[in-house]
Amino acid sequence: RRHGFVPPMSKDQFPSARFRFDFGDWWSLEVVPAGSGWFETEWVAQGRRHVSQAWKTSTAASLYVPLAPAGGPYLFRGRFLYFPDDGVRAGMRVRINGREVPLTWAEGYFAARAPAGLLVRGRNELRFDSPVDPNLGRSAVIDWVALDPVP
Repeated sequence: RRHGFVPPMSKDQFPSARFRFDFGDWWSLEVVPAGSGWFETEWVAQGRRHVSQAWKTSTAASLYVPLAPAGGPYLFRGRFLYFPDDGVRAGMRVRINGREVPLTWAEGYFAARAPAGLLVRGRNELRFDSPVDPNLGRSAVIDWVALDPVP
């Protein structure tokens, strides 16, 4: 750690080669990335677990994530829990640092490949573009996102 004592229950604040964010845990001790276009985190009970989720409330919603990339290609993946209609899901586009990356879908899970060199050391923008349902004023519910180096 860089500066003195860091409680063991806190997550590391300094960039690594991997990134994962699940929009908050039960105790909310994690470091929240900067961003915009998201509603406040909500928790939903699923059996004995509590799942955090956040509504995408804007046509463009971003997360600014710290990273120290490994240098090769990356896999960007995550999970949406709910879409108000098929048009929102079909219209979902993802940009990493301004460059659109094609999404593949399997149920609510998505994945996109980020080519080598697209991610930079420091702050990276993950941007989700999609229509907003006019009746709800919201777009989709997201569970988690992750960036991992491709082996």
